[in-house]
Amino acid sequence: MAEKVPVADLTGIPETMLWPLYGRAAETRRPDARLIDPQAVRIADAIEYDYARSFRKPNFGHVLRALCIDGLLRQWLAKHPNGQVVALGEGLETQVFRVDNGNVRWLSVDLPAAIAVRSRFVPDTDRHRNLACSALDFRWMEAVDPARGVFVTMAGLLMYFQPDEVQTLVAGIAAQFPLAEMAFDTIPRWASRKSLKGWQLTPHYRTPPMPWGFDRNERDTIKSWHPNIADVHEAPYPGGRGFLYRAMLPVLQIVPGVRNKLPTVWHLRCAPTTIGGELE
Repeated sequence: MAEKVPVADLTGIPETMLWPLYGRAAETRRPDARLIDPQAVRIADAIEYDYARSFRKPNFGHVLRALCIDGLLRQWLAKHPNGQVVALGEGLETQVFRVDNGNVRWLSVDLPAAIAVRSRFVPDTDRHRNLACSALDFRWMEAVDPARGVFVTMAGLLMYFQPDEVQTLVAGIAAQFPLAEMAFDTIPRWASRKSLKGWQLTPHYRTPPMPWGFDRNERDTIKSWHPNIADVHEAPYPGGRGFLYRAMLPVLQIVPGVRNKLPTVWHLRCAPTTIGGELE
């Protein structure tokens, strides 16, 4: 048996990349799996880490998020088969394997500690590149070919930034890539407040602070961040499993006063702003 890869040096935000990995691997092992991700199983099994000790049961919400963004990417790649996907804060996400059409170019951007681990399992190829860089350091944009069409994913990332940093990042993408699409998830404000007080997920794991919370009824503020943001809508979650995700979630999504307090995946489309027929 191959020696397992230690990740004891992963702490804080980089450590969070193990949580959705655990969820996707556990889901894949189920006989009724909604998500099939053998690469997640391969990586999770190769890492020396007690997932259950830190995270308790797998979070099916991570699976739904992956399925949701997978769907958006597949739709986009059907129109942009040679497109460029930029995955900010990707960690150990294995989406590139799940949606690869044989032509997509993939840029995975994350902090050095995260990329050091990711590169061991998902190395660079002629169509996939790992880049050790903060998403807030816009030098990553120099590695993007906008002529191919650009789709930027930010799954499980933005909640760890300050509100002004989130706005700066999204606006910066819209300005630099005026025909881009984006997908990212948000947590509601109540969850952000809970994390700032110290969210003890298990006796052995506390989530990092998540300063940015965003309620669903604030959607219109996203369009105000940059004039190139042409369309913002909620990406629908696929059908879930179990009482909470199959029966309760669809109901909660339409109950006034509750629906605004749920996690959401947002899909943004950009279009160049024109003034008097001239590109701004």
